[in-house]
This record gives sequence, structure tokens and C-alpha cells, in this order.
Amino acid sequence: MSDDDWLYDAAAMVRAATLTLLERPNSCIRSTRLTVEVLGLMGLSARPVAVHAIAFNAEARGLVDQGVPMDAWPSSAWSVGIAPTADDDGWPGHLVAQVRIPGWPGRTIIDSTSDQLHRPEHGIDYQSPTIFGIPPGRPWTPRDPIWLSDPDTGTSLCYTLMAPGDPNTLLWRSAPAWTEAPADITALAHEVLRRLHDQGWQAPNLAGTVAQPTF
Repeated sequence: MSDDDWLYDAAAMVRAATLTLLERPNSCIRSTRLTVEVLGLMGLSARPVAVHAIAFNAEARGLVDQGVPMDAWPSSAWSVGIAPTADDDGWPGHLVAQVRIPGWPGRTIIDSTSDQLHRPEHGIDYQSPTIFGIPPGRPWTPRDPIWLSDPDTGTSLCYTLMAPGDPNTLLWRSAPAWTEAPADITALAHEVLRRLHDQGWQAPNLAGTVAQPTF
């Protein structure tokens, strides 16, 4: 088991809960809120981060690197971004969770709904969740996006922070998907951990600070 298997499993169970229990396939806001709550029950303090997320197939990524404008791309070059939906009240952004995990360098980003970008028919193979680290000192600003590439599939995923001055950046805070009853989200977070526990999952004791959750 790799160091982040436990986190991947937890994020995948969060996604399963939003799909099956909440029936919200496109709600990054609900999924991120649930991710933050689940991590909180584990003793980890996470926070939501507003981003733009765009996936590219191998051909499209090559054209981006060459500086070819999108309107000059051939039809076989594909990219797809996460657009606002009714489930997220039309918010024009994407929400992920950021957490600092004891013993891990830098920050860790958890995107439990990156499967919204999955377009295998166009060579874009991304399934939830996506987890990546940001090393100490590595800038991540609206002008410094983070690119992730999968050498096996050729798919690339670009995460760009939404600008602090953009009036859309904080709109998720007033969305019903974020403001719904805290007790309901807490109960669902306990259900997520219970289901993980039933599958034999164990939360790690990271640097002696993260204890096994109480069910």
C-alpha cells in the first residue's frame, strides 16, 4: 500500500456517497464539503479551495505546449473543463479540498469529483478522485497553474486557482450545496467512515496526531 492509499480510498468513498446517497453527480461543492468533514473527524483540518480545472488529451496537451491557439486545433485534439451545473447552483468554478498532513511535505489537494472530466472516447481518462501534493515553496497562483500528466493515458489535467478579486471566487459559500444543515453533513461523514471501516480500512496514525476515528 502506498502512503496515500488510505486518502484515495476515503476520497473515493466520499464520491460514492455523493453519487448514491445524495444523488449529485456534478456537485463538487457537496463533495468537497463532505471531504472536509470526513478529514475533520480524522483530526485533519482541511479547507475548500476554488479552482478552474481543465483536462486535455495527449494531442491537445502537445498543442498547448507549442502555443497553438485552440481555434486552430484539429478535431482530434480535445479538452474539457468543469462547467457550472444546476447541482452547484450555476457556480462558475470547481471546488477542491486542501489539507496539510503531518509527516507529508507541503500541501495535499483532493479533488473527489474529477471524474466529471472523464471522456475516454476522446482520450481523456480521469476518474475520481485526483490527489496531488504541492511541495513547499512551489507557487500556486492564478498565474502559476499546476499540471498533472498521466504517462500511461497521455491525459493531462490543469488546476488554476481562481483569482481572489474575481467576484465568482467565493460564490460557493452561499450555495445551498455548502450551506445545507451541518448536522446532515456530519451524519453523512460518519456514514462514510463507517462504510470504510466495514471494508477493513484504517486511518493512519500520522506523526502521532491522527487517531482512528470513533464510529
